[in-house]
Amino acid sequence: MPALAVHQDRCEAVSHLDMSRICEIRVPDMASAGEGAALFGLLGALLPVRFVDDRRVDRAAGEIIVAAPDVPSTRGPAHPLPTLRMPAPSTDEDDGRSVELSVSFSDDIEVPFPFRGRVIHTRWPASCAGLSPGPGDRVLASTPRGPAWSVSITGDTRHFESSLPWPRVGAETRFSDVFNADCFLPMLVLLQFLHVAGANDYRKAPLRASFIVDDPNLHWPRYGFIDYGDLARHAAAWNYHVAFATIPIDTWFTHQPTAALFRRHEPWLSLLVHGNNHVKEELARRYSDVARAALLQQALRRIEQLEKTADLRVCRVMVPPHGACSADMLGALAQAGFEAACISTGSLLAHNPNEAWARTLGFAPAALVNGCPVLPRWAMTGNARTHLILAAYLGQPMILRGHHHDLKNGLDVLGELAQFINGLGEVRWSSISGLCRLNYQWRMEGTVCRVRPFGTSIAVDPPARATAIFVEELGGTTDSCEERPVVEVTPGKYIELMDRGERAIQIECEKVRRPAFPATREQQTPPGFILRRLLTEARDRLLMG
Repeated sequence: MPALAVHQDRCEAVSHLDMSRICEIRVPDMASAGEGAALFGLLGALLPVRFVDDRRVDRAAGEIIVAAPDVPSTRGPAHPLPTLRMPAPSTDEDDGRSVELSVSFSDDIEVPFPFRGRVIHTRWPASCAGLSPGPGDRVLASTPRGPAWSVSITGDTRHFESSLPWPRVGAETRFSDVFNADCFLPMLVLLQFLHVAGANDYRKAPLRASFIVDDPNLHWPRYGFIDYGDLARHAAAWNYHVAFATIPIDTWFTHQPTAALFRRHEPWLSLLVHGNNHVKEELARRYSDVARAALLQQALRRIEQLEKTADLRVCRVMVPPHGACSADMLGALAQAGFEAACISTGSLLAHNPNEAWARTLGFAPAALVNGCPVLPRWAMTGNARTHLILAAYLGQPMILRGHHHDLKNGLDVLGELAQFINGLGEVRWSSISGLCRLNYQWRMEGTVCRVRPFGTSIAVDPPARATAIFVEELGGTTDSCEERPVVEVTPGKYIELMDRGERAIQIECEKVRRPAFPATREQQTPPGFILRRLLTEARDRLLMG
């Protein structure tokens, strides 16, 4: 591990690394762009970008040209800035209809990873035709209707063109509404242009992934259609990891040979927390502070008992039953010492539709809600591969979830998905806590590696040329549940790298002092909860297993 030194007397020396840098994008005659105002507002909430009109051309880093595809392009030497030419959405309601088409991305270096060379099905405006590329235009994406996205390069300046109108965005539109597995290409075109213009110069953390299976416990070497031994051998052969979201109420018994199996296969199998009693909307109900604290403290006591009897470490990451979790409960999870929660974007929005953070949810590697990082996850079924590609593009952990009945036809579904994920590049498979450690973005400024954390404890592998690390503010930090890392650092301070040694450096951001949970007595579990869970497990084991 490299020798490190935290310097608090050099804060002024890094003032040039201020994140207040704003990238200005010129939109000629912006006042006539109509619906563009809401779109530009959404993009400005995602990235440090401001959209300006002709009066600020001297400071612009790029230009968006709003024009119909059949209007001749005027780009050339008179346009030294990167440009994106695309039509605005039609005001005709009939043009809001869409059809499903296959989009073929070319194997061109200008196509962003991981879309390059892939064919993906997506929704397409019914009235939208293709482009008519000119000499020197390189087609980046096409459909059966013709080219959809192209680029021409003059010197070092890129000029993009899209036949797709920009996304329809209103005051209530959220990022996940316009960038999802069903419809993503118009927003992808915009995001990639802003990246080229310099609005997003942060690099992503390494590719990382895990599968989550909800409900199984350590009562027996099998759970329903899952045989833990077979699964561990298959995971080792196909290179993947499965994290089992276990229910704290089930920790009344541990089958020791099963616990030993998990210990032997730690690289491939792990545990995390799945609610407490697994009742409907258990983490989304309206609780008093005392009741919320009592619920989480009971869950933790049960998990600690499991760790003691099984001699296993359970990740302090919460998977709410059925994805139901309130923003207040997320804050309580952080206060209780949970490292993160793992919830699908759709479920999180369904139970928190009016929160201010809902508009940008799904863009960052993890959402920070009341001090709790929330990692996204998606179903193993349906268009899982498209979800994975979008997650890899955004730098998010690739987490697919399912239940034991998703494996009723065997483990091939996991092997095929793992093969697809591993085909994206070098992927780090781990427990969900391991994925939390890699939730960050970074960029180099000279020999300083600037790190933007999305968790309270991160493991950074800086480039060889880095002589120091500068850690940015986390939007609300909390105590980490893992072993004490090498360095505890206050955001805004340097970490000097004194010795090159091993590359990975674990950093714990300074903790926010939170009020202690109110003292609570041991909760009595209603007999109905116990009976319901026993019957559910019996069904899973006897009727399906």
